[in-house]
Amino acid sequence: MKNYQLFLSALLISLNSYALQLSQAELKQHLEIDSVYFTEGSFQGQKVDQSIKTPVKMISELETDSAYYVSHFFNQGKFWIAEVPKQNIQDVVFQIALFKGPLGLTLAHAQYRFIGTKPIKLYRLDRHGKIRSTSTSDFVFTIQAALPEGQKYNAQDAIMGNYKVVARLVNSYDRVQLEEIQDGDVVTQYLLTGLTQIEKDSILKNAVLFSDKNLLKKNYVATTENCISIAFDILDKSLGIKKDRVELTIENFFMNGKSPNEKMILDALKARQLIGSLSKLENYDRSRK
Repeated sequence: MKNYQLFLSALLISLNSYALQLSQAELKQHLEIDSVYFTEGSFQGQKVDQSIKTPVKMISELETDSAYYVSHFFNQGKFWIAEVPKQNIQDVVFQIALFKGPLGLTLAHAQYRFIGTKPIKLYRLDRHGKIRSTSTSDFVFTIQAALPEGQKYNAQDAIMGNYKVVARLVNSYDRVQLEEIQDGDVVTQYLLTGLTQIEKDSILKNAVLFSDKNLLKKNYVATTENCISIAFDILDKSLGIKKDRVELTIENFFMNGKSPNEKMILDALKARQLIGSLSKLENYDRSRK
């Protein structure tokens, strides 16, 4: 009991120390969402829906020797500022969410799941303006198509590049359980092997930097600028890999069996020697929280 009280005291001291460095007004400012509008294409002039799909942004002025900070981490249905420890990622898991597509094909969405040695701390303001905090050690980096407000995803618009690329950091339960599995997706998982500590952390850092640079500027194109292509861009940059860019083509879409995207992903991971016979993990558990 005494050890537990000491732990709580240390935690409160830590939180209070943080609050002194960042006021409620500054925290609120970093969590504000700037309106973005489509400037071309079918949705020109319409507002981008950021109610859930808001890109994470680096808060460079807060970075220390031990951590960096990002805004708009999505957790428990709300946006938070995340304090991301450096040299902390224990495992990088490549997730493939499988779903039914046209012509009897099974299509795939690709994303990274990160598991930290230490939890990342999350901060936000409640409705009374007080700083609240929580933490998570299990989260996802995902590339998705940002749509106009009030619109539903349409494959034709995705192929034509009418959407915007949005990069998110999301608690794994929120993203996988509440978004993908709830939609009927089957989420398979592959542990990336042979990575050094520096490489594991570099994949996450470069993912955040991609989002910070993009910020809804890049057009989402279902064949060339999508979750798969950008995920491998980040991976290859982080590991210094020199290979052809991973892109969907007519050949691999119609000649790679009933699950062409999945086969393309797995072939690319094998070619980079990042998965082997023991890499396949259990599918994401529906009961996981």
